[in-house]
Amino acid sequence: MYCSYKPPMMAFAIHKHAYSFGLLEQSTECVLAIPGERLAEEAMYCGVESAASTEKFQKCGFTAVPSKHLGVPGIAEAIANVELSIVSKVRTGDHLTAFGRVLRFGVAKENKERCLLSVGPRTSGYCVLARKGVHRIAVVDGAVERMEL
Repeated sequence: MYCSYKPPMMAFAIHKHAYSFGLLEQSTECVLAIPGERLAEEAMYCGVESAASTEKFQKCGFTAVPSKHLGVPGIAEAIANVELSIVSKVRTGDHLTAFGRVLRFGVAKENKERCLLSVGPRTSGYCVLARKGVHRIAVVDGAVERMEL
C-alpha cells in the first residue's frame, strides 16, 4: 500500500511465521513485484507455500529482471516491479511491517492485465482466479462504477 506520496513510499507486512519474515528483518532493500491476472496461481502458491522448503522463483518459472537501483531482481512477468529502499520496520502484532522509499516504479507498459487482489469471503464484484483454503486471489469483475463524492 502507499503510505506517502511525497516522498513516494510504500508499506507491506509479513507474518511472523513466514520464512520471509527473517529475510525482511535483515533486509535494507527489496522489490515488490506486482502480479497480474495471468500470475494468479503463482501468486497463490507464493503466498501459501514456504520458501524454506522450495525455490519459489524457479518453481513458478519466473524470469529475473535486473533492478536499476538495487542488488535484487524483479520478475519479468509482473505488471510492475517497485524498487524500495527500506527506511523503517515496525512489529505490528503478528506481522513485521516495512516502510520503503520508492526508488523506481518499473512498469511493464505493454502489460494490460488487471492487478491481483486478496479478497475475503464476500466475492461479489470480483472474479476469483485462484483459491486455496480461506485464501482467494481475484481481480475486479467488469467495469468499475464511478462513485460520487
